[in-house]
Order: sequence, then C-alpha cells, then structure tokens
Amino acid sequence: MLFIEIIKELYAQEKIAQRVYHYEVAKVEDQDLAILLRFISKTEQLHAELLETILVSAGIKPEFDSVAVKEAIRLVSTLMNDKDILRFNQILEAETVINYRKYAELAPDKETKKILLQILEDEKYHERRFSLILDSMKSREDKEGDPLYVFEKTVDEGKKRLSRSSLELLFSGIIGGISVTLGALASSAASGAIADKQIALIVFSVILPLGFFILKLTNTDLFTANFLVPITPILEKSGKFSNLLRLWTITYIGNFIGVAIILALIAVGGIDSIGFYAKGHFLELADYKMHRPIIETFISAIFAGMLITLMTWLVLAVKDRVAKLIAIWITIFMIGIGSFTHVVLSSAEVFIGALAGAQFNVSKWIVQLGIPGTLGNIAGGTIFIATLYYLHILHSRKDLTEYRKHKNAVLYEAIKKRIRL
Repeated sequence: MLFIEIIKELYAQEKIAQRVYHYEVAKVEDQDLAILLRFISKTEQLHAELLETILVSAGIKPEFDSVAVKEAIRLVSTLMNDKDILRFNQILEAETVINYRKYAELAPDKETKKILLQILEDEKYHERRFSLILDSMKSREDKEGDPLYVFEKTVDEGKKRLSRSSLELLFSGIIGGISVTLGALASSAASGAIADKQIALIVFSVILPLGFFILKLTNTDLFTANFLVPITPILEKSGKFSNLLRLWTITYIGNFIGVAIILALIAVGGIDSIGFYAKGHFLELADYKMHRPIIETFISAIFAGMLITLMTWLVLAVKDRVAKLIAIWITIFMIGIGSFTHVVLSSAEVFIGALAGAQFNVSKWIVQLGIPGTLGNIAGGTIFIATLYYLHILHSRKDLTEYRKHKNAVLYEAIKKRIRL
C-alpha cells in the first residue's frame, strides 16, 4: 500500500508538470524553447497516463490537487526571463530523475518497474535538454543594453584610461584634435558649396560625424569624450580624482595641439588649400560663434557635452561596429544641426575662420567661447549624464539584487515542496 501512495504522488506531480509546462509555453520569449516545452508537456501527460494504469489496476481513482497546480504556476510566473525558467526547470527535473531512479529500484513488480524506468529515461532527457539549452544561452548571452553589464564594462575601461601614461594621453589627444578638425574641413567644404542655407546646414551636419568616425576607429581621445568612462571608477572608489584631472588636462592640451597642427598647415598653404567653398562657411561659423551671448554659448555647450557623453555610453553599450558608427553619427549630427558648442570643434572652426579673414582676438575667444564652452561641456557630460547614469545604475543594482534573492527563494521553495515542473 505504501508504494501505491508513491505512485499517486508521482501521478499528481506529472499532472502538475503537464499544466505548468503548458503555461510556460506562452510565457517564454524564445520560440524554439516554447516548442520544446510543448513537447515536454505532452510527454508529461503520457507519463501521467502510464501511472494512471498502475493506479486503476490497483482499484484506485487517480487524483491531483488543483491548488498545487496554481501554486506551481504562481512560482513560475514570478520568474522574469527564459534563463531563470530554464534553471528552475533544470533543478526540478534533476530532482525528479533522482526520485524515479530510487522508486524504480523499489518497484514491487516488473511491470511497474518497466513503467518507472521508461519515465526515468524521459526525465533524464528533459533534464539534459534543459541543461544544454541553459549552457548555450550562457555562452551566447547577449548583454547589449544591460545597464549593469555596460556599467561594469565602463568601469573597467575607465581604469585603463586613468592608468595610461601622460605621453600616451598627449599623443592620443593630438590625433583626436586632428581627426575632428579634418571632419570640420570636410563638412564645411561640402556645405559651403550649397547656396540654400537650410540645406547647407543639413549637409554640414550629415558630414560632420566623419571626423568622429576616425576618432573611434583610431581609438584616440577627445577631452569631451572623457566625461563618463573615467569618472565611473572614481564614483566606485576604485580610481583617483587626481588621475581624472590629469587625463582631462592632457587630452585637452593634446586636442588643441592637434587643431594647431591643422591650422599651421592651412597657414602655410593658404586658406584655399582647404577647398574653394570652405572659406565662406568658416567665415560664417566664426562670426556666429564669436558673437553669441556667453550664456547662450554655455547652455549650447551643455547640450553638446550631454550628446558626446551619450555617444560614449551608446558606443560601449553595443558590440557591432556598424551600430557603434550609427550611434556616433546620430549624436554628432544632433550637435551639428543644433549648432551646439563643442569646445574643441567650435574653437577649430573659429580659428580657421580667423585664417580666412574673420575678426579674432585671443582674449575674446577665451571669454566668449573657451571658458563657457569648456565649463558647459563638462557640466553637460558629468552632471546631466554621468551622474544621472550612475544613479540609474545604483537603482538597477538594487532591483537586480532583490530579484536574485526572490529567484533563489522561489527555487528553494519549489525544491523543498518537490513541485515537479
């Protein structure tokens, strides 16, 4: 009589498993996994029918508790993704394999043992399939867009940047300054050839990101591209603020040396060496950017700092190189179309405009563009993006920690109650 009670329990568990796997079919996102779960659900129904024959032959009416089904479904419903559901199923299938192996050895007759061994083989197959899929998901796990993953990647990259030698930072900054200035030359040459000012602005903005493409592909630095990555180790207390100031100072100087190299070449070759149409556009840019109200330049620089820092974030968040270039193009296009003040790029445009004949003096540039542009870029990148990004990460960390605790509690509860899935 004792073994019949075991068969009754196994029957009830198989019925619960069938219902819960059926529920999971609609819950999971992966369609291949849904097909597998549908197949396993049908297999569990066949197991229940096999166990039912044993019970009927013993004169016992098969029964199962519908409350237990609801409880099992409730547990699964609290799991948030396919990976957790798979882990949940894998653990419980492994427990089931152990139970069937043990009960098959205790079977009172050959027919019952044959049925239990047949079910055991199916359950072993289920457990193996769940394990294989789970391992596959771990190996190909796509972490793009996961804020915690991107943050960890950002901190690691930030530590590397903070530890770079001063000479490496300087040369990287020089190449960065040259790259964005070349982008400005190309965009001004193209837009200067267009009479319609509105269309010219669009063309300028479309081409402007080319310099930033070079920057990314050569893995060189801009002062304004260091408002997120090297700050994260500081916020995590795994980097020194003095190293951050060193990084900012050297890349800032390096960027302007790069700009100066281009200016020297233009000065030697003459303004027409950059193309027939570029001169007029640089004259307009210099006049516009040197006569904006200081507060307007500062706010404009905040927007530019925000966009450059968002660009840095997006480039880190995606793996595909084309996607990275698209992220760069979108953000730099927005800087161009909005005429936002990027202190290095805008200064390069003003300096080239001066070579083309625009009115210029150093003190006015410092007051009108240099100081408000630099401070605005820093404020936009660090306060409005990097700080908010970090607060977002702290909240995500808290939510993830709470979910992991909840998930572990669910797994423990399921195993403790031996609810079969």
